[in-house]
Amino acid sequence: MTISAAPAPARPSDWPDGKGVVDLAPDDRPHLSAGVECWQLHFHATDAEGREFSGFVVFVASAYRDTADAGEIERGHVVSWGLYDVTADRYVWDAALDRDGLRFGRELLRETDVVEPNLRRAMLEVLDRDVPIPPERLLVEPVSVRWDDLALTYGEAASLTRQHDGSYRVPARSADGSCGFDVAFEPTKPTIRFGVDGVIPGSRGDTAGSMFHYFVPRGTVTGAVVTGGEARPISSGIGWYHHQFGDRIRSLRMPLDAVEVMERCWWWVGVHLDNGWDLTVYVVLDWNRDEDRAVERCRFAVAIAATGESIPLDDLDCAGTEERISVQSFAEYPTVWRLRSVQAGLDLTLTAVSPRQECITFTLGDFWKGRVSVSGTAAGSTVHGTGFAEVLPARRRASMEHLLAGPARHVRRLIRELYPDRVDAATAGGLVGSTDPVLLSHLPYDDLGAALVRPVRHLVDHGGKCWRPYMFMVALHLAGGDGERFHTIMSAAELLHVGSEIVDDIEDGSTVRRGAPTAHQVVGEALAINAGCAAYFAFDRVARTIDGVDEPTWHKIYQTYGAILRAGHAGQALDLYGHTDAMTHAIETGDPEPLSQRLIVTYRLKTAAAFRGLAIIATLLADSPPALTTALTDYFETVGTTFQVADDALDVCRGFPAIYPAHQQKGTGRSPGEDIRAGKVNFPMARAVGILPRPRMRELWQTVAARPTDPATVRDCLDILQDCGAVDESIAYAGRLVDQAWIKLTPHIPVCQASVFARMLGTYSAYRDLSH
Repeated sequence: MTISAAPAPARPSDWPDGKGVVDLAPDDRPHLSAGVECWQLHFHATDAEGREFSGFVVFVASAYRDTADAGEIERGHVVSWGLYDVTADRYVWDAALDRDGLRFGRELLRETDVVEPNLRRAMLEVLDRDVPIPPERLLVEPVSVRWDDLALTYGEAASLTRQHDGSYRVPARSADGSCGFDVAFEPTKPTIRFGVDGVIPGSRGDTAGSMFHYFVPRGTVTGAVVTGGEARPISSGIGWYHHQFGDRIRSLRMPLDAVEVMERCWWWVGVHLDNGWDLTVYVVLDWNRDEDRAVERCRFAVAIAATGESIPLDDLDCAGTEERISVQSFAEYPTVWRLRSVQAGLDLTLTAVSPRQECITFTLGDFWKGRVSVSGTAAGSTVHGTGFAEVLPARRRASMEHLLAGPARHVRRLIRELYPDRVDAATAGGLVGSTDPVLLSHLPYDDLGAALVRPVRHLVDHGGKCWRPYMFMVALHLAGGDGERFHTIMSAAELLHVGSEIVDDIEDGSTVRRGAPTAHQVVGEALAINAGCAAYFAFDRVARTIDGVDEPTWHKIYQTYGAILRAGHAGQALDLYGHTDAMTHAIETGDPEPLSQRLIVTYRLKTAAAFRGLAIIATLLADSPPALTTALTDYFETVGTTFQVADDALDVCRGFPAIYPAHQQKGTGRSPGEDIRAGKVNFPMARAVGILPRPRMRELWQTVAARPTDPATVRDCLDILQDCGAVDESIAYAGRLVDQAWIKLTPHIPVCQASVFARMLGTYSAYRDLSH
């Protein structure tokens, strides 16, 4: 849809007056000046059988230009709705957009630097086909918007119309028509301005980025909900209506400015109390990437009396607690909110009725929007109620470390349950593999914690990317598995890696791991070896907590896990033994291929076997068909292999970034040339055999084999490998491997967010941020 409009003035002329009552008849209409406009309805309803439902719908229109100059303005449209069946504990949601909305999101993604390059590439591979990333869907029917009235029709998905009597009609339905609602909302309280006389300030504090926001806090809801293809008439219902508009009209060809690098996030709650009062709170934050923290921009809270009088709550103390990490998006959401105001005599606790009320969208972001129960006191009297809460977390996607921060937090929480801060009677049994009360009663808990828990927690508590656990979950989702049932295996996947790191550090003589002293430097070699090996058996502890998997499947899973351990130790054996003779032979023949393949085999055993095995376990738990199992496990084995090849290239060209807390504090990461100083053959060195003249290659290898410590000598070796093209060839080799495996996988998997993340993991494993 194309509209001609001049740039918005300091305060848009189509906004309501500075103060006073909002006139819904004109102000509900779409606003030409708005960069973003949003209409929302939330409701709670009960049918004749007493079955309870909660629903919402959000209509969004976003305006943009192709250039920074004034001219033609395009508007993209997105609608999202959800329905929660309280009785069945079933949450259904839908999101659909038109082609202009798809183009708007795609082109902003192309121009921004706040999305990790490999993720951006994976997303654009889908979006450039002019299709959205499921579960979002493309509207089949056109969007229709009237500018002289409130009459929105977002294709076949949903519509919003303001009736002549002042009520609102809102039908919404799923693509197959089996779920949705058709409701009418009739206001019973007057309109309330939110913010400062209706204005929510923008991130820069100027009017151009501000939003005008008003709402109707209470009204009756009639109509019907549809679930399982059956329409269920509403016998009683209550609702809440919002309208927001403003912000800048963006250009698709201009990078986001410095302020917009601070990713926006917020949380909102709206409450209906049984004493006739209503309450809403809106907290807006910006995630500052430079400071790596959320900065509160503004907070607004207002109570609405039964009479309709609005009372600003300037003293409201509000906080979300009992955070839960989603196993779909790994975003972190509070599930309990505490709201207190001395001024209004309020002390309320809001609790999510179900934590599984999350919406996963590319266009609107991943957000939690669901029903909450309310209890507490108001003016000294006990009150109860229902409400909605909405949480939009910061979309921290600027780097792989940001993307993996959520999974890593979740994994560390799971590990703390297995390896607690303090061992006691309740936790000791899992560590020693016994339920014998006599044995457990005589255990020296503190000593057991120091000897078995401390070495493992030393590494876990110092960070880690948690690549393997995240890869397992991506594979599980691609295979069609249930993340809620099987996410605890993430902890076993990480403990497998941690255990091997503890032992490897002793074998390699390493003194630093994850920016801290290695475990054996802290507790001694004997305790470290024992604790590292014991960590391998955490898988059995986790498996015993998972119900509903038949014995033949568990038998295959345990066989797979055993194969991971055997392969890993074989790969480590080859790595420790080294490749000196193979390098000498390669130099004499001038043929790099046998040596390159020897390294690839070592990487497949030492690193990639765990990736492959975890993917096999995911497909077994999901009961995947054989063709998908083969393609998926081959792909993730390739990801593990190319990860090691790229590690070798990274060691040559510039070392490793400061990704762990201790590194960040010191401002250092792993320095380049560790393989040179250790006298090890790595992949760029193997590829250099086919590039450098034989005398030059022989001289280089003699220098490396002597394990140089002089920084200038190490730098000379690195320069030779980089300047001759061996690093570029290694990266290209890894890229070819992962691209070939991806091509074989794509016919077997749907396009979805999990497939996007799988593609991202593959390109990151091969390229990091070295080259594309």
